[in-house]
Amino acid sequence: MRSDNKRLHYVGKRYLSNNCGYCTIVEYINTKKVLIRFDETGYERWTSIVNIKSGEVRDPMQPSVFGVGIFGDTYPSRENGIPVKQYSIWYGILQMSYDEKQKIKISNVGVTVSDEFQHYTKFYDWCERQTGFYRDGWVIDKDLLVKGNKCYSKENSIFLPIEINSALTTNKAKRGNYPIGITKRCSTYNVNITKHNKLIWLGAFNTVEEAFHKYKTEKEKHLKELAELYKDQLDPRAYKALLEYKIEITD
Repeated sequence: MRSDNKRLHYVGKRYLSNNCGYCTIVEYINTKKVLIRFDETGYERWTSIVNIKSGEVRDPMQPSVFGVGIFGDTYPSRENGIPVKQYSIWYGILQMSYDEKQKIKISNVGVTVSDEFQHYTKFYDWCERQTGFYRDGWVIDKDLLVKGNKCYSKENSIFLPIEINSALTTNKAKRGNYPIGITKRCSTYNVNITKHNKLIWLGAFNTVEEAFHKYKTEKEKHLKELAELYKDQLDPRAYKALLEYKIEITD
Protein backbone atom coordinates (compact mmCIF):
# COMPACT_ATOMS: atom_id res chain seq x y z
CA MET A 1 0.00 0.00 0.00
CA ARG A 2 2.80 2.36 0.91
CA SER A 3 4.52 1.71 -2.41
CA ASP A 4 1.27 2.36 -4.28
CA ASN A 5 0.90 5.68 -2.48
CA LYS A 6 4.40 6.70 -3.47
CA ARG A 7 3.73 5.66 -7.04
CA LEU A 8 0.63 7.81 -7.17
CA HIS A 9 2.58 10.65 -5.59
CA TYR A 10 5.49 10.60 -8.05
CA VAL A 11 4.15 9.43 -11.42
CA GLY A 12 3.46 12.42 -13.64
CA LYS A 13 5.56 14.87 -11.64
CA ARG A 14 8.13 17.02 -13.49
CA TYR A 15 11.58 17.87 -12.22
CA LEU A 16 14.23 20.22 -13.56
CA SER A 17 17.61 18.64 -14.17
CA ASN A 18 20.86 20.56 -13.83
CA ASN A 19 21.77 20.54 -17.51
CA CYS A 20 19.15 18.71 -19.55
CA GLY A 21 15.89 20.54 -18.99
CA TYR A 22 12.77 19.04 -17.48
CA CYS A 23 12.01 15.35 -17.07
CA THR A 24 8.77 13.61 -16.10
CA ILE A 25 8.42 10.51 -13.94
CA VAL A 26 6.54 7.89 -15.95
CA GLU A 27 7.00 4.83 -13.74
CA TYR A 28 7.86 4.22 -10.09
CA ILE A 29 8.97 0.86 -8.69
CA ASN A 30 10.86 2.02 -5.61
CA THR A 31 13.12 4.91 -4.61
CA LYS A 32 16.06 3.39 -6.49
CA LYS A 33 14.18 2.39 -9.61
CA VAL A 34 12.29 5.22 -11.25
CA LEU A 35 11.67 5.66 -14.97
CA ILE A 36 11.87 9.21 -16.29
CA ARG A 37 11.27 10.75 -19.71
CA PHE A 38 13.08 13.91 -20.77
CA ASP A 39 10.62 16.45 -22.08
CA GLU A 40 12.80 17.78 -24.89
CA THR A 41 13.98 14.56 -26.56
CA GLY A 42 11.57 11.92 -25.25
CA TYR A 43 14.51 9.80 -24.07
CA GLU A 44 13.68 7.46 -21.19
CA ARG A 45 15.99 6.08 -18.54
CA TRP A 46 15.89 4.44 -15.11
CA THR A 47 17.36 6.31 -12.16
CA SER A 48 16.70 7.06 -8.50
CA ILE A 49 14.57 9.60 -6.69
CA VAL A 50 17.73 11.02 -5.10
CA ASN A 51 19.25 11.73 -8.52
CA ILE A 52 16.02 13.18 -9.84
CA LYS A 53 15.56 15.58 -6.95
CA SER A 54 19.21 16.66 -7.02
CA GLY A 55 19.04 17.25 -10.77
CA GLU A 56 21.85 14.76 -11.39
CA VAL A 57 20.23 13.07 -14.37
CA ARG A 58 21.55 13.39 -17.91
CA ASP A 59 19.94 13.04 -21.31
CA PRO A 60 22.43 11.42 -23.72
CA MET A 61 20.26 12.45 -26.66
CA GLN A 62 20.85 16.14 -26.09
CA PRO A 63 23.64 17.83 -28.09
CA SER A 64 26.26 18.04 -25.36
CA VAL A 65 29.56 17.99 -27.30
CA PHE A 66 30.45 21.47 -28.57
CA GLY A 67 26.75 22.24 -28.66
CA VAL A 68 25.99 19.85 -31.54
CA GLY A 69 27.36 16.36 -30.81
CA ILE A 70 24.89 13.79 -29.49
CA PHE A 71 26.69 11.07 -27.56
CA GLY A 72 23.75 8.67 -27.22
CA ASP A 73 23.70 5.55 -25.07
CA THR A 74 24.98 2.84 -27.42
CA TYR A 75 28.78 3.00 -27.42
CA PRO A 76 31.37 4.03 -24.81
CA SER A 77 33.90 6.83 -25.15
CA ARG A 78 36.54 4.85 -23.25
CA GLU A 79 37.48 1.23 -22.72
CA ASN A 80 39.76 0.32 -19.79
CA GLY A 81 40.45 4.02 -19.35
CA ILE A 82 41.67 4.46 -22.93
CA PRO A 83 39.72 6.67 -25.39
CA VAL A 84 37.92 4.65 -28.05
CA LYS A 85 39.31 5.39 -31.52
CA GLN A 86 35.87 6.18 -32.92
CA TYR A 87 35.23 8.66 -30.14
CA SER A 88 38.60 10.36 -30.49
CA ILE A 89 38.03 10.95 -34.20
CA TRP A 90 34.42 12.05 -33.66
CA TYR A 91 35.41 14.47 -30.92
CA GLY A 92 38.24 15.78 -33.08
CA ILE A 93 36.12 16.67 -36.11
CA LEU A 94 33.48 18.29 -33.89
CA GLN A 95 36.16 20.30 -32.11
CA MET A 96 37.66 21.42 -35.42
CA SER A 97 34.25 22.54 -36.65
CA TYR A 98 32.53 23.97 -33.58
CA ASP A 99 35.06 24.80 -30.87
CA GLU A 100 35.36 28.61 -30.95
CA LYS A 101 39.14 28.40 -30.44
CA GLN A 102 39.63 25.93 -33.28
CA LYS A 103 37.22 27.01 -36.00
CA ILE A 104 38.89 30.42 -36.41
CA LYS A 105 42.04 28.76 -37.77
CA ILE A 106 42.34 29.34 -41.51
CA SER A 107 42.39 25.61 -42.25
CA ASN A 108 39.18 25.13 -40.26
CA VAL A 109 37.13 28.07 -41.55
CA GLY A 110 33.84 26.82 -42.93
CA VAL A 111 34.37 23.21 -41.84
CA THR A 112 31.19 21.46 -40.66
CA VAL A 113 29.95 18.02 -39.65
CA SER A 114 26.83 16.52 -41.23
CA ASP A 115 23.68 16.01 -39.17
CA GLU A 116 24.22 12.25 -39.29
CA PHE A 117 27.83 12.45 -38.14
CA GLN A 118 26.81 14.66 -35.22
CA HIS A 119 25.40 11.45 -33.68
CA TYR A 120 28.20 9.41 -32.12
CA THR A 121 26.31 6.15 -32.59
CA LYS A 122 25.92 6.71 -36.34
CA PHE A 123 29.50 7.87 -36.73
CA TYR A 124 30.75 4.82 -34.80
CA ASP A 125 28.79 2.44 -37.03
CA TRP A 126 30.08 4.20 -40.15
CA CYS A 127 33.70 3.88 -38.98
CA GLU A 128 33.29 0.13 -38.49
CA ARG A 129 32.49 -0.28 -42.19
CA GLN A 130 35.31 1.85 -43.59
CA THR A 131 38.40 0.58 -45.38
CA GLY A 132 41.51 1.52 -43.44
CA PHE A 133 39.80 2.54 -40.21
CA TYR A 134 41.61 -0.07 -38.13
CA ARG A 135 45.00 0.53 -39.73
CA ASP A 136 47.57 2.35 -37.61
CA GLY A 137 48.55 5.75 -38.93
CA TRP A 138 45.43 6.25 -41.04
CA VAL A 139 43.35 9.40 -40.61
CA ILE A 140 39.94 10.67 -41.68
CA ASP A 141 39.90 12.84 -44.81
CA LYS A 142 37.03 14.98 -46.09
CA ASP A 143 38.21 16.46 -49.39
CA LEU A 144 39.92 13.85 -51.57
CA LEU A 145 36.71 12.45 -53.00
CA VAL A 146 35.25 15.93 -53.49
CA LYS A 147 37.99 18.52 -53.85
CA GLY A 148 37.38 21.58 -51.72
CA ASN A 149 34.68 19.87 -49.66
CA LYS A 150 34.28 21.33 -46.16
CA CYS A 151 31.75 18.94 -44.63
CA TYR A 152 32.57 15.69 -42.85
CA SER A 153 29.85 13.29 -44.01
CA LYS A 154 29.45 9.64 -44.94
CA GLU A 155 29.35 10.57 -48.63
CA ASN A 156 32.59 12.55 -48.68
CA SER A 157 34.73 11.19 -45.84
CA ILE A 158 37.25 8.41 -46.15
CA PHE A 159 40.26 7.01 -44.30
CA LEU A 160 43.74 7.52 -45.77
CA PRO A 161 47.33 6.76 -44.78
CA ILE A 162 48.77 9.85 -43.14
CA GLU A 163 51.37 10.02 -45.93
CA ILE A 164 48.64 10.54 -48.52
CA ASN A 165 46.64 12.86 -46.30
CA SER A 166 49.72 15.02 -45.73
CA ALA A 167 50.50 15.05 -49.45
CA LEU A 168 47.08 16.59 -50.07
CA THR A 169 47.56 19.38 -47.52
CA THR A 170 47.91 22.82 -49.09
CA ASN A 171 49.15 24.79 -46.04
CA LYS A 172 47.67 28.04 -47.32
CA ALA A 173 48.10 29.67 -43.93
CA LYS A 174 51.88 29.13 -43.94
CA ARG A 175 53.14 29.48 -47.48
CA GLY A 176 52.57 33.19 -48.12
CA ASN A 177 51.45 34.82 -51.37
CA TYR A 178 52.87 32.36 -53.88
CA PRO A 179 51.19 29.26 -55.34
CA ILE A 180 51.56 25.92 -53.64
CA GLY A 181 55.09 24.50 -53.71
CA ILE A 182 56.72 27.81 -54.69
CA THR A 183 58.93 30.26 -52.81
CA LYS A 184 60.68 33.33 -54.19
CA ARG A 185 64.37 33.95 -53.66
CA CYS A 186 65.90 37.04 -55.21
CA SER A 187 64.62 37.07 -58.78
CA THR A 188 63.80 33.38 -59.19
CA TYR A 189 60.98 31.12 -58.09
CA ASN A 190 62.07 27.96 -56.32
CA VAL A 191 60.04 24.76 -56.39
CA ASN A 192 60.05 22.13 -53.65
CA ILE A 193 58.02 18.99 -53.12
CA THR A 194 57.81 16.64 -50.16
CA LYS A 195 58.08 12.94 -50.93
CA HIS A 196 58.11 10.27 -48.24
CA ASN A 197 58.83 12.91 -45.56
CA LYS A 198 61.78 14.35 -47.48
CA LEU A 199 61.84 17.86 -48.97
CA ILE A 200 63.10 17.71 -52.55
CA TRP A 201 64.23 20.74 -54.57
CA LEU A 202 62.90 20.71 -58.13
CA GLY A 203 64.65 23.76 -59.49
CA ALA A 204 64.52 27.54 -59.88
CA PHE A 205 62.46 29.28 -62.56
CA ASN A 206 62.13 32.77 -63.98
CA THR A 207 58.34 32.97 -63.76
CA VAL A 208 55.62 31.81 -61.40
CA GLU A 209 53.90 30.04 -64.29
CA GLU A 210 56.99 27.97 -65.15
CA ALA A 211 57.54 27.12 -61.51
CA PHE A 212 53.96 26.08 -60.95
CA HIS A 213 53.93 23.90 -64.08
CA LYS A 214 56.94 22.01 -62.71
CA TYR A 215 55.33 21.60 -59.31
CA LYS A 216 51.99 20.50 -60.79
CA THR A 217 53.65 17.88 -63.00
CA GLU A 218 55.72 16.39 -60.18
CA LYS A 219 52.94 16.55 -57.57
CA GLU A 220 50.37 14.80 -59.72
CA LYS A 221 52.99 12.18 -60.59
CA HIS A 222 53.72 11.68 -56.89
CA LEU A 223 50.04 11.26 -56.03
CA LYS A 224 49.74 8.58 -58.68
CA GLU A 225 52.79 6.85 -57.23
CA LEU A 226 51.19 6.92 -53.78
CA ALA A 227 47.98 5.52 -55.25
CA GLU A 228 49.90 2.56 -56.66
CA LEU A 229 51.93 2.12 -53.47
CA TYR A 230 48.78 1.80 -51.33
CA LYS A 231 46.46 0.39 -53.99
CA ASP A 232 45.77 -2.90 -52.24
CA GLN A 233 44.89 -1.12 -48.98
CA LEU A 234 42.87 1.84 -50.22
CA ASP A 235 39.15 2.20 -50.72
CA PRO A 236 38.71 1.95 -54.54
CA ARG A 237 37.18 5.45 -54.51
CA ALA A 238 40.35 6.87 -52.99
CA TYR A 239 42.55 5.06 -55.51
CA LYS A 240 40.52 6.46 -58.42
CA ALA A 241 40.48 9.98 -56.95
CA LEU A 242 44.27 10.00 -56.53
CA LEU A 243 44.82 8.94 -60.13
CA GLU A 244 42.52 11.73 -61.33
CA TYR A 245 43.62 14.43 -58.88
CA LYS A 246 44.52 17.77 -60.45
CA ILE A 247 46.69 20.43 -58.86
CA GLU A 248 45.44 23.95 -59.55
CA ILE A 249 47.35 27.21 -59.19
CA THR A 250 44.57 28.39 -56.86
CA ASP A 251 45.01 25.45 -54.47
